[in-house]
Amino acid sequence: MTMTRCKKPKIGDYVLGTKYHDGDQHDPFAIGWLKHIVDTGDGDLRYVIADDLGDPIYGRIRRCERISLRVGTTLVKACDEGILGDRPGLLAHSIWHWRRNIKKLEKILEERYNGDRLERVGKQG
Repeated sequence: MTMTRCKKPKIGDYVLGTKYHDGDQHDPFAIGWLKHIVDTGDGDLRYVIADDLGDPIYGRIRRCERISLRVGTTLVKACDEGILGDRPGLLAHSIWHWRRNIKKLEKILEERYNGDRLERVGKQG
């Protein structure tokens, strides 16, 4: 099966990235600004994601897609509030699952926190 990346990132884009292509729920991930794209020479790319200050937060990203600030803010808020993850009792799905189901995650946050305003930040997972 060939994986398609419908939201190809460019330097400066706000992105979500995971260390591995498969997006397993245990994969390290990062949300922030695309700083560099590195060609490994074997046809594969690696992405470096930076925080709001431009400091790299993760540099061995293999899967990277542009996201909106709304999506990024929601994912970061859910991580900060401890409702995403792979521990028992948490919403144990991959970060890509929640990226595709962002409205459901927003509803969960709204119900849990009475719709408190979300702020945009860069976050490493």
